Amino acid sequence: MILESLLRAMDRRDEVFQVIEDSEDMAEAMRRVGELLGVGEVRSRAVLDLVWAACWSSPPSGGLEWWQAPCSRVRSTLEK
Repeated sequence: MILESLLRAMDRRDEVFQVIEDSEDMAEAMRRVGELLGVGEVRSRAVLDLVWAACWSSPPSGGLEWWQAPCSRVRSTLEK
């Protein structure tokens, strides 16, 4: 289930951001996130979409602020 993948990503957010940051492009990031979380391509893409949305939004208080800190490091990877 996609929701389970998103919850796993939230629980392991530091590792998720690290594998994205260490990736050369979006395809590699998707593969590596999938390996990290033990999910397939669709679920991995859902995680990357959540990261993308969180990094380019200004969430309300109590929202996704905890994603914001590492966003500057991963933006260039997700844009490739």
